[in-house]
Formats: sequence, structure tokens, C-alpha cells
Amino acid sequence: MTALKINRFSLSEIESVTIRCKKCGAGHIVKLDGEYYGSGVCPSCAMPFGEIAMKTFGHIQKASHESRAGNERFEIEFDIEEK
Repeated sequence: MTALKINRFSLSEIESVTIRCKKCGAGHIVKLDGEYYGSGVCPSCAMPFGEIAMKTFGHIQKASHESRAGNERFEIEFDIEEK
């Protein structure tokens, strides 16, 4: 049996996310605590991230705010298996 290392973190601990371009690999770090005023394009190669990326970021941002507001009753955690 192989032992696995699991990294667990809470949604309420996340302060920022990275939107990474699949074309050139550049990352755009965005804080979750404020409005997102980004252009929706890669800062390096100008490839458009598209509406789905911006909607997904909005969902993550909303979930983060709601998780912090309700943190006395529940905690949402993510498990990442290290290989």
C-alpha cells in the first residue's frame, strides 16, 4: 500500500487565485477581496481568457465571501493529493 500525502486547505484561507494562460504559461494573480477590473486577456501574450474564465473567477470569489460569512457553522476544504 502506498502512503499518500494530502494537502488540505480551507476556502476561507484563499486570498488570491492565479489565472494561468495555457498558450504561454504566464499567470495573472487576482485578489479575491475586491472587484476584478482585469481586461480578461493574458498580460504576456494578450490571448483572451474568455467569458468562462471571468465567470469562473466570479463564482470562486462569491464562494470565498460566502464561506467567510458562514465560517462559524461550516468550513469548505479542498484536498490536493501529492504524487
